[in-house]
Amino acid sequence: MSAHMTTPDQLSSLLQIPFSDEQLMAITAPLAPGVIIAGAGTGKTTVMAARVVWLVATGQVRPDQVLGLTFTRKAALELSQRVDEALTKADLAGAAHVADEGRQLITTYDSFIGRLVADHGLRIGIDTDQILITGATRYRLAARAVSEAEG
Repeated sequence: MSAHMTTPDQLSSLLQIPFSDEQLMAITAPLAPGVIIAGAGTGKTTVMAARVVWLVATGQVRPDQVLGLTFTRKAALELSQRVDEALTKADLAGAAHVADEGRQLITTYDSFIGRLVADHGLRIGIDTDQILITGATRYRLAARAVSEAEG
């Protein structure tokens, strides 16, 4: 890893993105869990990727300490690609691409919970062979339960 940043202007220059004041506040916020809520097309994914670069470049975290959660696989893939591109542009990708263990984790909530259950379920009495069902399967099971219900 070679980039070291101390100012938001350095980040904007490096990524060649003119961030708004609100976006920079989210990107450079103190290290703590956070949520970005905004409408479609407002730059949430760009801000989240820039935040990862900021945190890594300022030495606050390593790439493998990043957890990004989204609701859809499409969003997880897009965020993962944007983070990879931003880290590469910042010349911070070395640690992110050495191996899966050195990489940031960006996935869906369902996938993350599934991984937690698989890895740690036995500790709390949950069968680790269970699988999470998809939305379509949930709908089919609910429809069958309703159609088979008495009344």
